[in-house]
Amino acid sequence: MRQCFAYCCLFPKDHVMEEKQLIQLWMANGFVPSQDQNDLYFNGHLIFKELVWRSFLQDVEINPEGNVTCKMHDLMHNLAVSIMKHETCNLEGGKVMDIPKTLRHLCFDMSSNSAILENKRELKFPFDGSLRSLIVHELAYNIEGLSSSVSKQRNLRALHVAYYYHIKKWPNIVCKLEHLRYLAMSCSDIQRLPESLTRLHNLQTLKLMNSKMLLELPRGLKVMKNLCFLEIESFHSLLCTPPGLGDLIYLRELSIFIVGRDASHQIDQLKELNLGGSLSIGGLENVSNTKDAKKANLITKNDLTSLGLLWTDGAEKTHSTEYYEELLQGLQPHHNLETIRIKSYQGFNFPNWMSALALQNLKKVSLESCRRCEHLPPLGKLPSLTDLNLYGMDSFEVFG
Repeated sequence: MRQCFAYCCLFPKDHVMEEKQLIQLWMANGFVPSQDQNDLYFNGHLIFKELVWRSFLQDVEINPEGNVTCKMHDLMHNLAVSIMKHETCNLEGGKVMDIPKTLRHLCFDMSSNSAILENKRELKFPFDGSLRSLIVHELAYNIEGLSSSVSKQRNLRALHVAYYYHIKKWPNIVCKLEHLRYLAMSCSDIQRLPESLTRLHNLQTLKLMNSKMLLELPRGLKVMKNLCFLEIESFHSLLCTPPGLGDLIYLRELSIFIVGRDASHQIDQLKELNLGGSLSIGGLENVSNTKDAKKANLITKNDLTSLGLLWTDGAEKTHSTEYYEELLQGLQPHHNLETIRIKSYQGFNFPNWMSALALQNLKKVSLESCRRCEHLPPLGKLPSLTDLNLYGMDSFEVFG
């Protein structure tokens, strides 16, 4: 717990930190004890709760995305720095300081250092190979300098590159960091990730932020057996997800799964995965048999907080209304669910499970382009409902 607490000084005082990201970084650096990979995140959560209980972490809130956040104030931050002062450095506000050779964890903002941006020079570290965590903000143009520097840090466990603009090709050096366990990158202009990414067999977290142009993930992703989190923001351009994701037995969070026509892309790939957080299932028109919907076992996934059930626009002529209704009935989620989004569903009626008895914790409901739907479920009876969005409900006649 001491290492987890001290690691938080990598971020500035009063910086808003997400619990999930902290735990992922703790996991990557080996700070979370566990006998089993399945217990890693849970044990990290217990450490987080203990730090909050002891007031080492404060101002705990839930942000609009549903993530738990916290801050570390002056006194606690100073204490953390005193523990990790020779191993952790935050170059806040573009300040320049002597970086000790014992440094293990570094965080800095490139937008605050005009010399780096203007000269596009290599980022100079007084050491090679000893860095374990590197967090970079506002990497707009200097990819050459960063790649050159990172290439010498072959023992990196965590690499986080935020606001990574104007880069259309994935940096090859990242795929050579064989000890990497946490990788988060903003990749707004990148369309495809290379197959060489699957060489990162130790990777636990793969987070792709602002990936608005992303079309494909590596097809061999299923060999990354230690993967726990596959988070893709702005995944609407994604054509498909890799085959065989059901083989990733430690996967805890999968932001998007797109159903395909062949067996390795079918919805039963989700059957044995103990998923939590947010999940969107796209391409539901490709479910070959309505009875297969139950094979996804959504009703047993009690850690899921947000669920998207998405049919492809224009696919409404493919199946009968009865098909849609039977399929959606089989996709019943666990009653812990807080947010649901249903898009381009073409049944006349919604299933029985969209009721107060089945979804007592549901807070947000979004129904989009369900153009054949004539009857809405009694959503007004949901005791926790705070947000209701209806869009493109052309045939809607009866509410409840």
